[in-house]
Amino acid sequence: MPPVLTAALILCGALLLFLLILTLLLFLGACRPQRGRDDDAFARHTAKKAGEEKAQLMLSACRAMAALPGKTLSVSGSDGAVLRGRYLPCGSGGKRVALLCHGWNSSPAYDFAPLVPMYQSLGFDVLAIEQRAQNGSGGRYMTF
Repeated sequence: MPPVLTAALILCGALLLFLLILTLLLFLGACRPQRGRDDDAFARHTAKKAGEEKAQLMLSACRAMAALPGKTLSVSGSDGAVLRGRYLPCGSGGKRVALLCHGWNSSPAYDFAPLVPMYQSLGFDVLAIEQRAQNGSGGRYMTF
């Protein structure tokens, strides 16, 4: 085999190994638990990305959702992790339940605060869950 071809194969192998390690490190970093994030932290993050006005709207919506009457529910996963959610009844004896699952590295209040009153006005009770290893739910890695 010519030395140039050997060097090219070694270089390609080293590049692939580097990309594999980089991908693994990024994945593990993205899967870190995000506990204890509060609505104010999300508002500051939103202000940096979308402006102060949107941040204040989201913060007031998050606080309004937190003030709604409801109860916190929890269930233990097969690995023993305690997964939490918030049950918010519509008040008129709803016969349907809207299950709200927040996005990656977020929270139910941040993603759905403006939608909860709409669902409740349509007669839906709301169950807003906290994904594994995020906010109040236990677990080692974030999953869906």
